[in-house]
Amino acid sequence: MDDLAKAGGYPAGKQVDPHREADGGEGRIVTDEGRRARSTPVADAEGLLAIPPLLVTEDADIVEVLRQASAQPQTRVIGVVDANGILIGVLPILRLAEAYLSHVSPEVVLSDISDLAALRDYGRVIEARTAGDAMVPPVTVTATQFIDHAFRLMHSRHISGAYVVDAGGRPTGYLDLLELVALFLRPSGGDRGEPDDRIP
Repeated sequence: MDDLAKAGGYPAGKQVDPHREADGGEGRIVTDEGRRARSTPVADAEGLLAIPPLLVTEDADIVEVLRQASAQPQTRVIGVVDANGILIGVLPILRLAEAYLSHVSPEVVLSDISDLAALRDYGRVIEARTAGDAMVPPVTVTATQFIDHAFRLMHSRHISGAYVVDAGGRPTGYLDLLELVALFLRPSGGDRGEPDDRIP
């Protein structure tokens, strides 16, 4: 423990990040977990919960996609690929369900519309017949990017998963938000290959 921590300047196990915020604010307090997030690759978290990717083509019928999603409920973000297998969009489960249930209870979705952009999006969702009609822009990471980047991306897009892609944009795996949590629930420095380190 350094002198500043002993003196109560910041908690033990934490240190001031020497990099200041873009707005010129004071240095941030960085936890050990924060430093770990900035140095741990996505590959270390992917697969911790054994959640497989779920890929459909852009012309896949919405009802058929719903059937596939119901058979694989652990995958909460569906990937949409083109004829070459390149990820071109994603379908969060909520959006997929809205595309179908908006016909059943349109008032539920309409009650949340507060501006023209939301109204246009509602029109697009309720008219969707295929995965390509309803999808949103893809959320992707690479296996070598750090998990803090993956979390920032999911947080900014309000989405619970991202697809791991290769250099050509083809999906190689799926990373769920809960896998980021699972990574930090494991003993620090544990070997992902040991069963005791995995979250059941």
